[in-house]
Amino acid sequence: MNANDSNIAIFNWNVRGLNSAVRREEVRKMLQAVKPSIACLQETKLQVIDDSLASDFLGSGLPSYTYLPAAGVCGGIALAWDPDFVTVSDVSLKAYSLTARITMRLSNISYMLTTVYGPSQDSEKPAFIAELKDLKPPQDIPWLCLGDFNLI
Repeated sequence: MNANDSNIAIFNWNVRGLNSAVRREEVRKMLQAVKPSIACLQETKLQVIDDSLASDFLGSGLPSYTYLPAAGVCGGIALAWDPDFVTVSDVSLKAYSLTARITMRLSNISYMLTTVYGPSQDSEKPAFIAELKDLKPPQDIPWLCLGDFNLI
């Protein structure tokens, strides 16, 4: 594959659970149709993601991944990427977020990516906002923060 930084596509989706084979198949079909370089999936509801399970919903186009486990059957975040286009490093898992340094292979340009699954309970929202404030990188580092914030 010929990697080109101008073709980096980021896919973001609250999948509302990947516990069923039907849902995993739908996610895989969507990812195969869109062909993103990076995918951020929130509300996986999965406590553990192994290689077999990951390939079941990511397909072969996004062979690299990391994840924030669900708390019971709530939450959970998966970040997947195509290593032909980007490298992922400095992964940090917090209560409501997964953050990583993304580096474009061709240009060597880096930025921080944070994918979030915010709490639905009002009592937890201040802790979520505080976590986001703590994650903000220094001003000279580009930051992309996306996901399901559950604030509205």
